[in-house]
Amino acid sequence: LDLNFLETLKNNNGNVVSSYAIIANTNTNDVFKKLIFINCPSCNHSFLATPYNTILHDDDEQELENLFSKLEKKLEDLMEAKEKPVFSNIYALIPYKISKIEKLHLAKISKNQYSKFQRVKKRIDDFIIGIFKQLIHQQISWHRYILIDKVLKFTIQVFVFINEHNSFGSGAFYKQPFFDDRLKHQKYRFTTIFSGSDFLDMVNLTKKILNQDQCFYHKKEDLLNKYLKGLCGRIEYISKNLNKYTSDLDELDNFYMKLRKVNF
Repeated sequence: LDLNFLETLKNNNGNVVSSYAIIANTNTNDVFKKLIFINCPSCNHSFLATPYNTILHDDDEQELENLFSKLEKKLEDLMEAKEKPVFSNIYALIPYKISKIEKLHLAKISKNQYSKFQRVKKRIDDFIIGIFKQLIHQQISWHRYILIDKVLKFTIQVFVFINEHNSFGSGAFYKQPFFDDRLKHQKYRFTTIFSGSDFLDMVNLTKKILNQDQCFYHKKEDLLNKYLKGLCGRIEYISKNLNKYTSDLDELDNFYMKLRKVNF
C-alpha cells in the first residue's frame, strides 16, 4: 500500500486511512521488501502481526494468487486491445439525419448509460475504501495483507479502466462530426472482465482468507465484513446481469453506425 494511493483515496473520498504511515522500498517487483508501520493511536490492535516469510501458506492463498495473475494478464490484454483494427475505426457522421425526437432519446440513453457505470464504480470504491479503513483495526498476517492489498487495488484499477471514455453523459455524440469504436470497446472490456466466475472467485477468496487468518479480530457487527460482503455481492450482481450494463452501449453504437457516412 503506497502513500500515493492513499493520498488519491483521501482526495477523492475525504476522511480516509490517515492514522498510520507506510514506507516501502519499491525498487524491485517485491513492493513490500521493507516496511515501517506506525500503529493507529486509537486502535487496540496493531495493524499487522509480526512480519514473517511472505511465501504463500495454503491452497486458498495460492489459488487467489493464481486468479489475480490470470485477471491481471487479462486486463493488460484489454488495454492493448484498443489498438487493434476492430476498435480503431473512425466514422464520419451525417448529423442532419437525426430528428429532434431521436436526439432526446439519445440524450436519455447516454445519460443513463453514463450514470450506470459511474454508480457502480462509486459503490466499488466506497466498499474498498471502507475495507482499508477497517483494516487498521485488525491484526493480520503480513503476507496475507500484501496479497489482499494487491487484489483490492487491482479491483479499483479495473473499474477505472471500464469507465475510460465514459464521458458523454449529455448524449452529445451527434454534435460531433466523427464517431469511433469507444462504445464497442467499452462493452468488450466489461464483458471480458466479468464473464465467467474468475473475478467473483477472487473477491470471495479475499474475504475467506482474511476471515480465516489466525490473527483476525472477530467482533459483533464487524464493519470490515460488512464492506467485504458488500463488495462480493456487487461483483456477483454485475456478473449475473451483464446485459443490464451493456444494453445501452449496444443501442447507442447501433444507432451511430447507421448514421456513418464513410469509414476511413
